[in-house]
Amino acid sequence: MIADPRFLSGLRSILVSDSLVETQEELGAYECDGLSAHLTTPMLVDLPETVEQVRQILKLCYQQISPV
Repeated sequence: MIADPRFLSGLRSILVSDSLVETQEELGAYECDGLSAHLTTPMLVDLPETVEQVRQILKLCYQQISPV
């Protein structure tokens, strides 16, 4: 699944470049949360560094109707 370009653009405007994980190689580290029987590679991973970035990301997700 590919993320909507508008959504990606919004995330890139909020986060610094190394805080957005998009490559399949890097995403593999996030495919399980301890339940290895249920592996799912995420579309992308964002790693906010501040409370303000979290607020902006949640607002963007709400506007784009993207589940959190």
